[in-house]
Amino acid sequence: MRTLSVLEGPGVIEGSGDDVIQVTGDPSLATVVGNSEGRHFAITGFNPSRSLMVNTTDPYEGKVRVENGTFLMEITAVGEWSIDID
Repeated sequence: MRTLSVLEGPGVIEGSGDDVIQVTGDPSLATVVGNSEGRHFAITGFNPSRSLMVNTTDPYEGKVRVENGTFLMEITAVGEWSIDID
């Protein structure tokens, strides 16, 4: 599991395929880009309840609201993706 800290400002994390990321700090929005191949792409947040942030089979680029404090993001993907958290 990788960690993305946004304690001192925005942060970006990139990956390919499935991943789990721990986010710390005081985020508010995330710009998500992924699924250029048009496969299944989902991001689920856990803090402590579960919330589906992205769920698509189309290429995706958009903004999603994120939880404050420490939480987990589970990414289910085929191909590359990036998350830029403000």
